[in-house]
Amino acid sequence: MKKILRLLLFATVIAAGPMLLIGWTKWVEPKWGTVQVIQAAKEIKRGQIIKKDDLKVVNIKADQIVSNRKTEPNESNRLTNGSLIIGEEALRTIYVNEQIIEDMLGLDELKPGNGESNMPIPNDWILMVPGSLLRGDHISLMPVLDKTRMQGETSRNALEEDEEKTVKPAAVSESDVDALTDIPVSYSKAGNNQEVTTEDDGRQKPSGAVKNLEIVVNENQRKLIIKYGSEGYKFLVTYR
Repeated sequence: MKKILRLLLFATVIAAGPMLLIGWTKWVEPKWGTVQVIQAAKEIKRGQIIKKDDLKVVNIKADQIVSNRKTEPNESNRLTNGSLIIGEEALRTIYVNEQIIEDMLGLDELKPGNGESNMPIPNDWILMVPGSLLRGDHISLMPVLDKTRMQGETSRNALEEDEEKTVKPAAVSESDVDALTDIPVSYSKAGNNQEVTTEDDGRQKPSGAVKNLEIVVNENQRKLIIKYGSEGYKFLVTYR
C-alpha cells in the first residue's frame, strides 16, 4: 500500500510540474511586474468621439508606461460606465496599441467652464490665421495695430482740425499679451460653415481655409479682445 502511495505521489509531482509551468507562463508571468493601461484597440481618427470598443485594457511592463497616461491600475473598470476616456474627442489620430494619454483628448476643455464662454472672433478683427488651424488647437492672439483704420482716423481728424478729437489707441501691454495665450479653439470653420479637418496629422491637406473662428475664453480674455478689436487692432493668430 505504501509503495502504491509513493508511486501515486511521485506521479502527481511529475504531472504537476508541467501544469505549474503552464500556469506560470499563461497567468502569472504576463502580470508579474506589470501595470494595467488603456490602449487603442483600433485606429482612432482626429475628431472622432471615442467609444468603448475603440479601447482595450492590457498589462505592460512598468518601464514601458508613458507619462500622463489616462488610466491607473484600478481605473480600468470605469470603462464600463464610460468615465475618463469614453465620450471624449480625439485631438489627433491615435494609432493601434498607443497608450491613451491626456494630451490626446480634449472635449472637456472645448466646453466653457465656470467663468468661461464660447466667443466668435469677427473676421475683420483677424489679421492672419494659419491655414492649418484646427479645432482643439491652442492659440495666442497678438494685437497688431490696423494701419489702414488709423490712416482713416488721421484723415478724418485732419478735416475736423480738432486735435482733441484725435483717438490714440492704447499701447499693448506685456500682461495683456500674456493673458491672450493658450486659448482653446472650439470651432474652426471654412466658408461653407463646415469644420476644417485634415486627412493627416501633418496638416498638409486641410479641408478648407479658416473663415470663422470661435474660442473658449475667460472674462478677462473676452474683455481684452473686445478692447483691442474696438480700438483699431487686429489679431495675429498663432498656435501650438
